[in-house]
Amino acid sequence: MVLTSDEDSDSNPPAARPAVKPKRRYSPYDPLATSNSEDESPQRPMVRKKTPAAAAPAAQAEKKKQKQKPSNSDSEDEPLPAPPAREEAQESIDLTVSAGPTASAFDRSISEPSNLQLLATKPLVDMGFPVEEAAPALWYAGGNLPRATTLLCLGVSPMSKPTLEIRDSVTLSGKIHHLNVNYYDNVISRDVSNTLRHLLTAPISDGGGGLGLPAPRGGVRLSCYVGNPDIDPSWRPWSGPTASEGDSILGLIGHKLSVSLGYGPAGFTHAVAQVQGPGLKTAMGQHKDAEVDDKYPIVGLSLFWDPDGSRPVRFDPSARRTSPAHDMLVRDCSAYAMLPPTNEDWRHGLPDNACRRISITFRRKPTFEELPGRVVKSFTDPDTVYKVTRSSCTCKSWQYTPCWKKKFQGFRCKHMKALFPVE
Repeated sequence: MVLTSDEDSDSNPPAARPAVKPKRRYSPYDPLATSNSEDESPQRPMVRKKTPAAAAPAAQAEKKKQKQKPSNSDSEDEPLPAPPAREEAQESIDLTVSAGPTASAFDRSISEPSNLQLLATKPLVDMGFPVEEAAPALWYAGGNLPRATTLLCLGVSPMSKPTLEIRDSVTLSGKIHHLNVNYYDNVISRDVSNTLRHLLTAPISDGGGGLGLPAPRGGVRLSCYVGNPDIDPSWRPWSGPTASEGDSILGLIGHKLSVSLGYGPAGFTHAVAQVQGPGLKTAMGQHKDAEVDDKYPIVGLSLFWDPDGSRPVRFDPSARRTSPAHDMLVRDCSAYAMLPPTNEDWRHGLPDNACRRISITFRRKPTFEELPGRVVKSFTDPDTVYKVTRSSCTCKSWQYTPCWKKKFQGFRCKHMKALFPVE
């Protein structure tokens, strides 16, 4: 019997597997790694170098010329330009300060005419027109000398002495309501009235106002707005090369009416033309004109198809019509001026009448800088400030807020909500 040990029974054990360190995966951040890796570690993203865009041919030629210039090694190196100075932070702003009105460019051009304006108006001055009349006519004509000459030849009478004056004061609910209306007869000539009626009722495609014609969305076009598009882009321009002949005439008439009433050359910002007659609109309820500057008058010009036509305009201080009203009869080529504070204290309207008439109302809409408001700091950036009014803000971050009160309905931002909360 042969005895064996345990070592003999395991004389041929399997060879041990040598430990192999896994290879690292190739990466631009690890140049020693290989691409044949069995490592399952996540791969870092590869970053590609951005190649600069090819320069323009002119820039490439300029760069080649600079390389060909011999460099002067003896010259001293030019010092590097100093970095731009940092803007100083704005001072703390008083929230109770109201923004003041700013003068318009048309005001400055009239009060201080430049040499270029004097040179442009020289042909009109040589014809015998004064500079004070030639400059605005050329401005409303968009630099067109023939049109400017036509505008200067318009028969517009100065509104010096009114034909009729209406004055009244009524106390309602402890407040005195003042009425101050002037009526002027034959402000424009009959030829100007016929020309304006023809241009305002012509199709829009022909440069007219399109009044009384079918509207694109159905119905009949009853009104059109003409004025300074810098204040409201939806208005048809009444000055510049794109203005039509009828709109330029309206602009110059508004200019002359404003000067005659003593409110300067930039008294009115726009005009609203409305057509009235059988089948269109024969009456208008008592109302107050909205979005107007109550410090300026509202002038209404009447154009009738019938030279002998007329219709009444009614003024009433109360919406309930419990107080006595005043009726004023307007005729063709006439104008009436509602002086402040008539539009703020009294309502005006049109009783039912079948006469065909175009009513042109010259108004002034206050600009954003002229609206009463406050300057406030930003909620996030203390160096940024905004001007806030009851109806708008320069931050432009508006949110629609429906409300039963019409004066607060629309788009309002957080600044407007903080300064003018909904009552």
